[in-house]
Amino acid sequence: MKRRVLSNWSFLRLLYAVMGAGLLYYSVTERQWLGIIIALYFLAMCVFAIGCATGNCVGDECEVEGNS
Repeated sequence: MKRRVLSNWSFLRLLYAVMGAGLLYYSVTERQWLGIIIALYFLAMCVFAIGCATGNCVGDECEVEGNS
């Protein structure tokens, strides 16, 4: 899990992190609960390398752990 969080950071993952952090800040200051949930989704995608934030959604290059 630690390797997954700390490795393979791309521009797209950084973009998701910036978008999620900005949306989280704005949503917390404005007390918009739906915005907080959406922001946490973006942050989870970039931190844990899940979904399209890893770039594995495009094409036939999906990398699944456990495959050799």
